[in-house]
Amino acid sequence: MTLAGLSMLVAIAIGYAAGGRLRNLLALRIRWPLAALVGLALQMLPVHGGLSWLVFPSLLVSFGLLGAFAAANFRLPGFALVLAGVAANLLVIALNHGMPVTHGALVAAHQLGSVPELAHGGARYHLAGPGDALVPISDSIGATFPLRMVISPGDVAIYTGMIWFLVWGMRRRPAVTEAQATDRPVQMRADERAV
Repeated sequence: MTLAGLSMLVAIAIGYAAGGRLRNLLALRIRWPLAALVGLALQMLPVHGGLSWLVFPSLLVSFGLLGAFAAANFRLPGFALVLAGVAANLLVIALNHGMPVTHGALVAAHQLGSVPELAHGGARYHLAGPGDALVPISDSIGATFPLRMVISPGDVAIYTGMIWFLVWGMRRRPAVTEAQATDRPVQMRADERAV
């Protein structure tokens, strides 16, 4: 399971515990959803060999699209956190030509086997070194529960914001449309029936 999947399960569990319903999410109006989908897809592009130079630009475009999506939905609960997290990750990646991963985070996550690969470096991730900037907000948090993971404070903000938004959306009652309102039987007061 991924951190995104776990976050979704946590949000759904909290939403139901708070009296919400999944179907309420269908009534939400989210702006620029295609920007989010393309942004996420760009992060998963398997680029190898002679095209590996595309990885870094695609990361920048990806985070730019995710930032635009979060900004477009800024007024919705949780999206201020999402935008802050995306901006923090984008800044670290842009300044360091990829996301630095700290040795301490790898130790905490029991993922020291990744050190040789990260030490070799890559456009997405590399082992944090003395030349890297903003290392405290890079992938500097390691954990083994509930998942073995190495994440950044920006990731924490993004997933917290999305959980907040999903719980709010599940608890939000869909607005009654004018057509639905006219289909309802009219309730008359006792004094009106007497006339």
